Amino acid sequence: MVFAVSYVVTVAQTVKGKVTDGNNNPIEFANIVLSHANDSSFVSGTTSGKDGGYVLHATNNGEYLLRVSSVGYKSVIKKVTLYRMSSVYNENIIY
Repeated sequence: MVFAVSYVVTVAQTVKGKVTDGNNNPIEFANIVLSHANDSSFVSGTTSGKDGGYVLHATNNGEYLLRVSSVGYKSVIKKVTLYRMSSVYNENIIY
């Protein structure tokens, strides 16, 4: 099975989005982790809600890895670059 991840990054260094399957159905309880790209150290983590939504927070600009996993689905790893001047960052991942 496959799933899609969409996320938005706002000026407050918040990464938020929704985890869905190939039919655009929300995936509840997916694990979402934000880590530093250079050493994979943990920054923030959460699980998706009933609607597939999630919110993560970072304290600094820079490159991060967004890792999404859920039982029965292929894991997704996406590089995310946070800029203070960036107001919105959209990305969809569909397998």
